[in-house]
Amino acid sequence: MLPLLRLTASELQHLLTTTSLTSQDITLQYPSQISTHNHAGACLNAIISVPSDGQVLARAKLLDDECSQSASRRVGRGPLHGIPVVVKDQFCTPSLGMDTTCGSFLLKGQKAIEDAVAIQKLQDAGAIILAKANLTELGHKKGIKLTSGWSAVGGQTQSPYVRGGVRSDAMPLGHSTPAGSSSGSAVAVAAGFCPVALGTESDGSVMFPCTRAGLYGFKPGRGKTDYTGVQPGGEPYDTIGVMAKGCEDISSVMNVLMNEQLQVRSSGDSWEGVRVGLVDLRQ
Repeated sequence: MLPLLRLTASELQHLLTTTSLTSQDITLQYPSQISTHNHAGACLNAIISVPSDGQVLARAKLLDDECSQSASRRVGRGPLHGIPVVVKDQFCTPSLGMDTTCGSFLLKGQKAIEDAVAIQKLQDAGAIILAKANLTELGHKKGIKLTSGWSAVGGQTQSPYVRGGVRSDAMPLGHSTPAGSSSGSAVAVAAGFCPVALGTESDGSVMFPCTRAGLYGFKPGRGKTDYTGVQPGGEPYDTIGVMAKGCEDISSVMNVLMNEQLQVRSSGDSWEGVRVGLVDLRQ
């Protein structure tokens, strides 16, 4: 069994490249973890929906076959080839046969006309969309004082680090909550449901859940990613963000989604010329 709780996407890609592990093997283990702890076990309620098992395995087999036909053992489409990804249930995914509910009963059973641009880019890069994540209903646009991570469709997302779950007297962003509307995506990564996940943010919806879940998170500037096919919240603020267990994984995903490349600084690189700014709140 793979150590799903701590395995990063880059480590997973290394195993796919250097061992007999296949994407089909992976797509059996992650769904098993979801089945064990989403609505059972720890009852995290981080996942709203999943594609059919047959569809996921067919996708994994296609990606494995692409590698088997290459001259070297595994070349693939890049660092996300064969890697499972969970996306917030605001991304349109009709090609996967999945609803896009945004957590609302009003949209349950509804499918978009075409995939979100981000979904198209991930699939072109070889990623496997494994599931859609729970969220604060309508990206916390239903009303004020909604408890973070709650939706009518998905119920209350629970933090894997809080015993007893969200307290009955919790404030919307209270310490027992998973915090932020992209909380299902963050909990999915922290609980080993996937190595990386997509969320969205207008104001804290990616970064707050990452803080609570002990993850790396990245929110690019507005306009750096194509938001077409994602539930809008506030046009001047909306952006797509990524959550992962390592900064290299953040770079791999964002380099697919953005029109410019992020560079990850290795431990051996020089820090000459790097400046760090501090804000003195007393001033």
